[in-house]
Amino acid sequence: MKYGYFAVMIATSTVVMFGLIYLNGYGLDHVFFSQARMWMALVMGATTAVIMIGYIWLRYANRQANVGIVIGSTVAARAPDLRPRPAK
Repeated sequence: MKYGYFAVMIATSTVVMFGLIYLNGYGLDHVFFSQARMWMALVMGATTAVIMIGYIWLRYANRQANVGIVIGSTVAARAPDLRPRPAK
């Protein structure tokens, strides 16, 4: 399998999860861009990448790339904690 295909799967699932977050709204007036929802979709996509690469580790022979995916996904999942916060 190709890693590009894996990246497309993760990107597609992240975009779908971002859209699904909006199903939690009560009306169309609640549908607007929200940075918090974007960060949540990023965290879910990164977590999905770690879970998927864990299940298909042996199908992807490049161990360094697999470890890179896990490390990159972990950093991406922690990204909301690393963003600057407004002063109180």
